[in-house]
Amino acid sequence: MDELFSDSVGKHYTLLEEALENPVSVFKLDLRECQLEKLPDEIKLFSNLNILDLRRNKLSELPTWISDLTKLRILKLGENRFFNFPEIVKSLIFLEELEFRENKLTKLPDSIGELMNLKKLSLGWNNLTQLPFSIGKLKQLRKLDLQYNSIRYLPPACGQLPSLNSLNLSWNYLNNLPDTIADLESLRELNITENRFIDIPTPVYHLRKLTQLNLSWNSIRDIDHRISGLSNLEELDLHNNKIDRIDPEIGSLTNLLHFSLRNNKLKELPEEFKLLTSLINLDLSENDFREFPDAINELKTLQTLNLRFNKIDRIPEAISNLQDLRELYLGSNLIQELPESFKHMNKLSFLGLTQNKLEEFHPEWFYDSNLTGLFLGDNPLKLNLRGLEKIKSLQQLSLVETIEDKECIRKKLPNISVYFQ
Repeated sequence: MDELFSDSVGKHYTLLEEALENPVSVFKLDLRECQLEKLPDEIKLFSNLNILDLRRNKLSELPTWISDLTKLRILKLGENRFFNFPEIVKSLIFLEELEFRENKLTKLPDSIGELMNLKKLSLGWNNLTQLPFSIGKLKQLRKLDLQYNSIRYLPPACGQLPSLNSLNLSWNYLNNLPDTIADLESLRELNITENRFIDIPTPVYHLRKLTQLNLSWNSIRDIDHRISGLSNLEELDLHNNKIDRIDPEIGSLTNLLHFSLRNNKLKELPEEFKLLTSLINLDLSENDFREFPDAINELKTLQTLNLRFNKIDRIPEAISNLQDLRELYLGSNLIQELPESFKHMNKLSFLGLTQNKLEEFHPEWFYDSNLTGLFLGDNPLKLNLRGLEKIKSLQQLSLVETIEDKECIRKKLPNISVYFQ
């Protein structure tokens, strides 16, 4: 089944010769990877053609007769050799999905605005530097993909897309967004990763229906109080920025499920962080935490927590409040010992402690756990192999590389895959 259409009303062909045996039955024609340099003239015989997939060929132009395919709804031209957007496409006025990914397009013609039934437009991996103002005529457009281009400026007309629910602007050269972006009242997903933003763009704070926001790989410095306006967010990705401060209003994001702040400059979290009561996945790795943030201990829905590459030297007893935690990544810190409360974390399946200062590890705390992966490499540990063997659920174990007689250890732990690092 295609995203927009079912082919149950007609036939799906992958060979032109077979399709020509009954032209009127052809609903979908898939000619991907056929080394086509020119579109076969026989295709114009398929008067009921709805879906034409021409990806991964060598096409650089379209014939004028394609306008005769009046029932065409989906046209896929990705990974070809188009340097110019074919003007003839404007005649396909009933087109609902158009895919031009991975070509060599440098601009879109004004005629793109004539495709008023378009619901999905994919233009990623081209060389576009700007969009025409006519883009605002695509009132039915739901998804617009412009990732991996060279766009430096968006026209205000981009805010005139009332049906748009997904916008991907990642890997471009944007440093601001037009104020009209705030008018995209249907927008649910916004991806502006790897651009040139130093602050979260003001229009973004007005997108009240956003559920997914990706601002990673920019130079954003803080999360200010306006974040409270995005209370419907479920996924927020801000990794690889320069954030050193989070406003207490972050606590307003009570629907947030997934939150990445990896590789920033954070030293602490506001107390209100504990109000993120729906959070399942939290990534705080590669920051400047010297203490385990207290607010985390109140996030009782948390299933995955990543605090790798910080400077934390102590884990609090209260970590056992995280009764739903499955995966805990604490590698590359300064942890010297673990709290005994770990024995109450029965759902924990992965514990990463590589590159710390641990001298002791108590296997008995995990006898009744679901622990399958335990990573203890690069710690000055005194080993208790017999104790490790009694962790019945354990499947993977990493130990320090400098241990002698590695094969002997593997033989004593025959049911566990042992690694040395």
